[in-house]
Amino acid sequence: MKARRVIAVAAASAIAAATAVIGADTASAATQRTFCVDSSFTCANNFGVGNTVGMFSSQASLWLFNGLNHPGQIQVWPPSPGLCMQLDHNAGNIIIVAACNGASYQKWSPELLNGNIVYRSQWDATQCLTYNQSRSILDTVTCNGAWYQNFPYTD
Repeated sequence: MKARRVIAVAAASAIAAATAVIGADTASAATQRTFCVDSSFTCANNFGVGNTVGMFSSQASLWLFNGLNHPGQIQVWPPSPGLCMQLDHNAGNIIIVAACNGASYQKWSPELLNGNIVYRSQWDATQCLTYNQSRSILDTVTCNGAWYQNFPYTD
């Protein structure tokens, strides 16, 4: 009976240690950055909960991406209110700011392409974060690696 308790305690300790390491890796990978489109210096701006993420050449909000080596969320910086970029499929695949909840429509997979990063949606892997130049917003369209889907890698 004592041996079973020792094994259970050892297993729980190992799981806790592994969880701490995973959490530390995620936190250490998070970096503050602007989300500007390659070569145009047009950057994502946060206007608050429920608002479309606008793209402007004279303003840029800081964002925190916690998934450089795995899918992650793009959070408003500073992260105190817990707000994230979210794919709003019902509104035509626009990107809005919403409370972070860890859902797939708030997660993005980075792919390095010619020194830039393309962000693929975890909710719909055919869609990539895109600068919609005609509307000056972020939305998603089918991934194609075009300049409007390339965000400079700044780390």
